[in-house]
Amino acid sequence: MNLISSNVEEAFVNTNGILKAPRNMRIEDCMCDCSNRLTRDAMEKLFRSFNLMGNHVLQNSYLKGCARFSRTQTMRNGTTRRIFTYELRLPGHNVNVCKRFFLGIHGITAARLRNKVNYRQLE
Repeated sequence: MNLISSNVEEAFVNTNGILKAPRNMRIEDCMCDCSNRLTRDAMEKLFRSFNLMGNHVLQNSYLKGCARFSRTQTMRNGTTRRIFTYELRLPGHNVNVCKRFFLGIHGITAARLRNKVNYRQLE
């Protein structure tokens, strides 16, 4: 698969010959009102800079730096969940946002964040 093309907002053909659509930024309406914490220009700049990183390895290391392990929560049935906080890095300050907004601003899916970033070894 041509990972470089898929990361720079262009349509591309994968190894199976299927045309894939370019990645798009989604501004999610969340209950915590994260979209009002950033200007539209700042959102577009974050999306553009994320896509111009070049490949999945660089993007995943950036995403790992933005996702912070917060705490472990034990459910009633005994299973445990790991709770993460997500932070967007802007010049001069950082903005904490919810997971839904974080995914939308980068144009990625929850599966990518879960598989590539959150299920890493905790320091």
